[in-house]
Amino acid sequence: MPRTARLTLIGIENGARRTLVYRDGKLTGDQVLQDRFWGLWHIHEDENRPNKPPSGLEKLLGPDHWRAGFARKILKELLPEVIELRAQHLETEASLRRKARKAVGWFRSLEPKLQQLREEDERSAFREYLWPADSWDEVMAGHERGGWKPMGDPPEEHPKCSNCLKPTEWSWYCSNEESWKYLAGRAGWIAVCRPCKFWRPIVVRMMN
Repeated sequence: MPRTARLTLIGIENGARRTLVYRDGKLTGDQVLQDRFWGLWHIHEDENRPNKPPSGLEKLLGPDHWRAGFARKILKELLPEVIELRAQHLETEASLRRKARKAVGWFRSLEPKLQQLREEDERSAFREYLWPADSWDEVMAGHERGGWKPMGDPPEEHPKCSNCLKPTEWSWYCSNEESWKYLAGRAGWIAVCRPCKFWRPIVVRMMN
């Protein structure tokens, strides 16, 4: 990850507080200190330029990593009394822009999935009554019980079994006679996976 160094010098000269900031080969702050800095830079630049391949950390800091170290040496010599010489390693603007573009692309890639989830939520909103059976035996009993004739066609979508991840099949379900007697009867389509004995909540088509 390319990084850039920001060096901040704060010191005292002739009783006055003076400040200079170095970043990416540019200076801001006291103009006298800037002129003094560049004078020393041009005198000693060649002897401080590296003549060997960069190490792992140096690669992380970028190809001009040596400039920050050289600038630090010069900043130490600029003022007779240094109060603070602070160094911060920051990501370059180009690196931050690449990250931003990557993040935008990632969020855009999620849009189809988000749209699918929104559509599923909308479809679920129309299923006002979902009623689970108590056990697999109850599911099979409700299927074999008959009772009310199936109303309409089963849903087109076949949800997957949570165990084997294969599509389930729709089966017509009708609760027992006692439930209808006490005004708690339900009838509708239920998605089942027979090998796994797995079922999902009933999509109710009839109730009392």
